[in-house]
Order: sequence, then C-alpha cells, then structure tokens
Amino acid sequence: MRPQIGTPLGRKGEQTRRRFLDAGRRLLRTLSPVELTTASIAKEAGAAHTTFYIYFEDVRDFLLALAEVVTERMVKAFEASSFFQDRANIESDARDYIMLMAEFWSQEAAILHYRDMEADLGDPDCKDLRHAWSDTVLGRLRPLFVEALREVEALSVADANAEATVIFASMERLVAIDQHEEIPDELVATIRAGQVRVLAFLLQPRASLLEGAHGKKSPARVKTPDQKDGGSVRSRRKI
Repeated sequence: MRPQIGTPLGRKGEQTRRRFLDAGRRLLRTLSPVELTTASIAKEAGAAHTTFYIYFEDVRDFLLALAEVVTERMVKAFEASSFFQDRANIESDARDYIMLMAEFWSQEAAILHYRDMEADLGDPDCKDLRHAWSDTVLGRLRPLFVEALREVEALSVADANAEATVIFASMERLVAIDQHEEIPDELVATIRAGQVRVLAFLLQPRASLLEGAHGKKSPARVKTPDQKDGGSVRSRRKI
C-alpha cells in the first residue's frame, strides 16, 4: 500500500486523519469525487484548511487514501470468510459473496467507482488496489475452476483461469451497476439469482456434464498452457 504523506503520526494525528477520511465519506454521499475540495473536506471535518495538508498532498491523494481504506476492508472481510473454499457450498457461497459486495457498494459506491475508473484510465495506484482485491477473490476461485475442468481434454488450466476471471468480473460489474443505476429491486434479485446459478453450473465437474450430454466420458487430462497446441506460456494481464 501507498505510504502516508507527511510526518509520522501519533495517536492524535491518526485520529485527526481519520476524522478527515470520515468527513470525505459523508460528503461523497451527495457529491461526486470531482466535486470535493480541500476546503469542503476540512470544513466537514471541523478542522482548519491548512491542517488538511499535514495528512494529504491534495484531493487526489485524499481519494486514494479513501480507496485504500475501503479496499483493505473488502480484502479483510473476504479473507475472514469461507467463500469458495469448497465446491459443495458454491451456491450459498456465491449468494453470500454477492450480498457482501452489494453491502460494500451500497456504502462506498462513490469511492469504488472512482478507484475503478482511475484504474481503467491507467492510474498505477488505483490499479494496484483493484488488483489486490481481484487477486484475493481469484486466488480461491481459480482452483475450483481448474478442478471442474480437470477431465476435459479440450480445455486447459489457462481456460479455467479465464473462466474464473470472466465470472468474477461479471459479478463485480453487475453489483456495481445495481448501486449506480436505477434498476428495479425485482430485476436486481433476478440478476443475482442468475449469477448464482451460472457460477454453480460452471463449477460442476465438466466431464460429467459432457458425459451426460453425449453419452461418453471425456479423456482424463487438462492441458497446461505450454502443452496446448505446442504454444508457450503467455503472460496474462490482471483485471
């Protein structure tokens, strides 16, 4: 994570810095990140305008600090959960995971949209934060997808990783849209139920599905990326 700006903080300094961050979160309930100013943040925090610069370089640095706090909370909440550790519980895990994400987005939509927008535009700090979150979730999802594809000849470990990345990105995007746009609650519930069904289906052993569909068993091997078509392992970009 990015080091804090300014002099080392004692207990009182940490409390003041937290007061600024809490003030920014309150302002973001009604303002967009681009509407924030150092003066408005200081006023909301009940502090002098000049005090802001003891803790942050500018508004961009302040927003990045907020994004760090939110991302760290998300990572810790996921790491403390048992989501996606057992394929037998995948439907309930997917449902609970989506609800956890919906809770974070309902509380922190403005800063999460800011983080992801800046990451899309190439900001290295925001990209690192988004990668920290996606890597945490995909670290559990990918092995389950590999296991589901273990006996399918035509698909490789790279294919399993790709499927995990696609389903993760779709869940993230749809949860974000739920909070950002006016979508009827009934439609939101239908979309979330669909996500759960799709994830549960994809994590079933794929060979048994093919056997049931075609009346024969698939060869018991998953190709690694360097085995597929004689090609070399190619680097994969993170989300």
